[in-house]
Amino acid sequence: MESEPLNRQQSLSSRSHGEWLQIQKTTFTNWVNEGLRPRGITVDDVRTDFADGVKLVALVESLTRHR
Repeated sequence: MESEPLNRQQSLSSRSHGEWLQIQKTTFTNWVNEGLRPRGITVDDVRTDFADGVKLVALVESLTRHR
């Protein structure tokens, strides 16, 4: 069946994409935490921790050296 290898390839591609997204999320979260370290702030999940804008503003201020 021709569709069987295609379905397997799509499944592997979807899994690889999911793994790639997780790596990107982890890398970005680590970068954010490095930027926030001088302020004593940490982020676990940027989608929820940046929701109210407080930690996002702290990151921008830290990166631009403003307080």
